[in-house]
Amino acid sequence: SRRSSAHDAPPVSKHVQRRSEWFDSKDSVVTFGASAPISVPLQGDVEAAERWLLGFEGYDSVDRLIRAARPAGAEILRAADDRADGGKAYELRLPKIELMGLGAVQAGLRMWGQTRDTGGPQASEGAFLDIGSDGGPHASLSAAGQEFQFPSFDLKVRGALAVEGDGQRSRAVGWISIEVKGEAPRIGFFEPPEPVLRAAAQEVCAQTVGFATSKLTSDLAYDFRRWQSTAAARAKEAVAGA
Repeated sequence: SRRSSAHDAPPVSKHVQRRSEWFDSKDSVVTFGASAPISVPLQGDVEAAERWLLGFEGYDSVDRLIRAARPAGAEILRAADDRADGGKAYELRLPKIELMGLGAVQAGLRMWGQTRDTGGPQASEGAFLDIGSDGGPHASLSAAGQEFQFPSFDLKVRGALAVEGDGQRSRAVGWISIEVKGEAPRIGFFEPPEPVLRAAAQEVCAQTVGFATSKLTSDLAYDFRRWQSTAAARAKEAVAGA
């Protein structure tokens, strides 16, 4: 066993204050991941931000935010069956990638989201949005009228998001965690040495978590502004029609 870090992905009740990474190699199986905090200034008060994030009667915040934070070009579909604990399940389908002369690669991942009353990432540990993935992703190559499945690996995505006061305004706070587990790659009959595997894992984590947090920050801020403008327009229509 070769282990450079004993960290596990943070449980949902923990406060992630800074970025962290972990790496483990055992019996040719490599596990690595990273977590990072999220902090997004919102142009509105706490009450409005909580309604946007946690929802209310007639407004499905989980569905809205899952779709708002999806990768560019990806498709989000409601799964046929939700989780047993009440979480809403979704199928994330990434855009097809054409490989010159080989065919098209299609990948997807089953995601879920659920609002919870306590245990959030904010200082009060109150209500929050809990998100994650179910099982490993699936990927296939379509070529010459046939479909070939890629070797499976496990990808765990977890995150938590809540609202805190920030002076006269509010802030979305939380964390995101990504962990990958699969067989170590081989060059011929040889497995690359641990320093090479660790360096590759760190690069994957840096790019994946860094992109996810920066994109999520901009997407959440934009979606809150859009939600506010829509809510304000509806309020004006209601007043005008009264």
